[in-house]
Amino acid sequence: MLSLSTAPVAIVFRRDITMSYVVAIVAHPDFEPLTPLTERVHVWLAETSANRTRAQAYWRVHPQKSIEQGITTFKVGASDTAEQMVISALGPVDLHHGEHAHAPPWDALEIYGAAPTPSLRKALTDFGINDVDPIPGGFRASRPAGRRLGLTPPR
Repeated sequence: MLSLSTAPVAIVFRRDITMSYVVAIVAHPDFEPLTPLTERVHVWLAETSANRTRAQAYWRVHPQKSIEQGITTFKVGASDTAEQMVISALGPVDLHHGEHAHAPPWDALEIYGAAPTPSLRKALTDFGINDVDPIPGGFRASRPAGRRLGLTPPR
């Protein structure tokens, strides 16, 4: 009989397993399905009057903070387009959920309230995103499977 101290140990590493980490960016000015979304992912929410009210209600019920679920609001201008809102959120999202802040770093964004315009696609490409697929209310932007690192775009 082998004791635990003398038993051989096999360690198997698999490189083909990747964990997905998704963050949502909401550019919709009055995003009603906020709570169900926060149960799946961390949400970056454009801070409009209606969204701020929803975020405050959520924070009262869920006072604990989590980088993987919950809500972070970000400032937007009254005349900002949805595209501008999303583009302005990309850097902070990468800073807080990218390779220097989270393991694994984010590898997909669910974007609500905005369309994948040419300017927005260009900005997403700067963060290593090439794949864009429609989802209800927006689109999902993903990095290719071989590129699961957070990136700060070149300046």
